[in-house]
Amino acid sequence: MACSIEYRKYMDECLRAAAKAASEAERKSLLQLAQTWHEAATNLEAGAGLMEESVTLSAQDSHQAQEP
Repeated sequence: MACSIEYRKYMDECLRAAAKAASEAERKSLLQLAQTWHEAATNLEAGAGLMEESVTLSAQDSHQAQEP
């Protein structure tokens, strides 16, 4: 499975390519693609945070259920 670090590398590649674009249309397309990679990385990180929070909460609930 891809990770957000990979997505951010792809974003950086798009930004570098956009800086060297031969036309305005190409530059805009690469900037849009960079934005898409940024959003994908952010969403993946947010999802990972929710998963970690869910695991933590589940562990806390289990511990509380075992207390007399």
